[in-house]
Amino acid sequence: MPIFHAVVLGLIQGLSEFLPISSSGHLLLAPWLFGWDDFDDASIEKAFDVALHIGTLIAAVAYFRRDLGVYLREGWRTVARRDQPPSRDGRVAWLLLLSTVPAALVGALFESQIDEQLGTPTIIAVSLIGFGVLLAVADRATGRRVVGGFGVTDAVVIGAAQALALNPGTSRSGITITAARFRGFDRDAAARLSFR
Repeated sequence: MPIFHAVVLGLIQGLSEFLPISSSGHLLLAPWLFGWDDFDDASIEKAFDVALHIGTLIAAVAYFRRDLGVYLREGWRTVARRDQPPSRDGRVAWLLLLSTVPAALVGALFESQIDEQLGTPTIIAVSLIGFGVLLAVADRATGRRVVGGFGVTDAVVIGAAQALALNPGTSRSGITITAARFRGFDRDAAARLSFR
């Protein structure tokens, strides 16, 4: 792979990861659009994609380090001190963990179908447009709920929405923000729940 291609893909990943657009979809569309065929082996391409995502994961962890520290501490305290009612942050920590279960199950059960049948330019384009319109509709909803009001139903709904992001072209942050806005969360809460 030429360095220029790697730099372009790194920039695409870095710029798109923190917006409600699909970084994975854009990483597949850019080489298709420019006619780049840099990978002879699908496993090497996947490893490169994972490396790009690890970079943005490190950035997200660095940005949310204080929040993550609070959730880890309070989540652990909820388990260690079962005789006391959980704190708001401890409850939210466990609900955020619960919200990852649907996507993990769908990914484990349908990994080969996802790899083989999704990720075509047409599916990516339709997903980007369709879920972009859905986010615009959801964002028009008046939301007043805050992170402290996050409940079990919210975790399941947002987690189920997150499973849709296994499709390249469906933004994980975009679809979870969409679900949170439809559940009545304000913009700040929806974004925070999405990136935590």
